[in-house]
Amino acid sequence: MSIQGKPSSRLLIVQPWFSALGHPAQSLYNTMRTLREVPCIDYLVSEDPQFTHHANLHDALGPGQRLFRFAVEGSDLKKNTRKGLLELLRRRRELRETRSVLFFDVDLGAVAKWWRWVAPWLNIARLSLLYLLGPEHIKQHESARRRVTRLLRRHEVVLCVRTSELEDDWVAAFPSLDRARLRTLPSLELPPGRHFAERPCLDRADLRFGVLGQIRRGKSIELLVPLFERCPSLGTLTVAGSFASPAEREALGVLAGFAGFEERYFDDEGLLTLTAAQDYLLVLYDQWDKRMESAVIYLAMRAGRPVVVYSEGWCERVVRHYGCGITVAREGIDLGQVLASLPLPGSTAYAALLAGVLRFRNDHRNEVLLPQFLDCVGVGAGEPLER
Repeated sequence: MSIQGKPSSRLLIVQPWFSALGHPAQSLYNTMRTLREVPCIDYLVSEDPQFTHHANLHDALGPGQRLFRFAVEGSDLKKNTRKGLLELLRRRRELRETRSVLFFDVDLGAVAKWWRWVAPWLNIARLSLLYLLGPEHIKQHESARRRVTRLLRRHEVVLCVRTSELEDDWVAAFPSLDRARLRTLPSLELPPGRHFAERPCLDRADLRFGVLGQIRRGKSIELLVPLFERCPSLGTLTVAGSFASPAEREALGVLAGFAGFEERYFDDEGLLTLTAAQDYLLVLYDQWDKRMESAVIYLAMRAGRPVVVYSEGWCERVVRHYGCGITVAREGIDLGQVLASLPLPGSTAYAALLAGVLRFRNDHRNEVLLPQFLDCVGVGAGEPLER
């Protein structure tokens, strides 16, 4: 599909957190590939000399799109958000046709403090701020609450979150705000890609499970590795990715010597191929804001593989809604018994899970989500909020 934007009204997507370990770089890369057909988009992305992954961002640009970079040191989101705001001022001549700005990740407090000084120098009709967390941190500090409230009362500002769970809590925390100032921004995490065939499995000991992506505490790794070492009949567990920090490496000593552990950074294609080689992705987050979405679920859906999640929050809701995996209680269950009873690839029950994966993919196609995304940030069919 192609959505034409007016050349005189461009969207600028600012990512000040590109060098952060984990998902931010991958999420931006996937979003850029999904937005390739929208010609009126520019990107302003932080650049840290110590972070070299995804140096191919230019390859993700579509016709009529531009990429600008600005220097940062490290991944402190507050500092980098402030630098992103200053870069808007520094490049205001190059960005003179920009009418909508989306901060793809943001420190809300930094924008609340500085936007009123930056805004008069720019001609912005819509400032969309994607914030990944709930309102608790803002709400508990009176000065931060006042600043954020003042920011969200500005005619051009919209606060974006990723899930309805987070949206509900923000509405409850700031009941006096205009409801139009808060939106759920669809995640464009399923760029067009190739199909991966199902792998028939006749022997349960050959079943393949993956814990993939950023390696950190909170993914039940401390529980899963000993379980699979004790019970090889469950199948094969692969833990693959790079550690989130030296502290996570030290804390996850259980991985030392584990045959199924592969420590390295995977680019998008490599991670997707590795995901498709599994039969189930284990998304068992035990230290997690359950209102948040999981990038690994999107990864599994791209590769056409079902997931196993705890029965909590966004993960449970989407898995139950689409039937694209298995939900399990966090407490009071025998996880080994649960994993030992999962449907085998090639069975009717596994085919039903794959049908759920297809339902998820159909509802997250570009044709469905792209107009919603653009409307949310004030481009295309969407009109800026009334002044």
